[in-house]
Amino acid sequence: MLIIFSLSSHLDISKSVIRRRYTLDHPIRIILVCSAVFILSLGSSVFIKKTFYPEPNFGEFIVEIETPPGTSLEGTLDTVKKIY
Repeated sequence: MLIIFSLSSHLDISKSVIRRRYTLDHPIRIILVCSAVFILSLGSSVFIKKTFYPEPNFGEFIVEIETPPGTSLEGTLDTVKKIY
């Protein structure tokens, strides 16, 4: 602000022009414009994808093997060797 006031004295600009602010002079208009922008932004959310990150695809898959209860470790390894 000090720079503006020092410039205004050099450029012969009245202080009332510097102090006048559009937003303070037109509060209803500013509130309406901000509300319209907010409502339009909510309305435009329909066009945005629901997920921002793609589904991860690492080229891998998981195989789950269930053996009957009481199966030994060797029996489980034999079942895995048959699948692998």
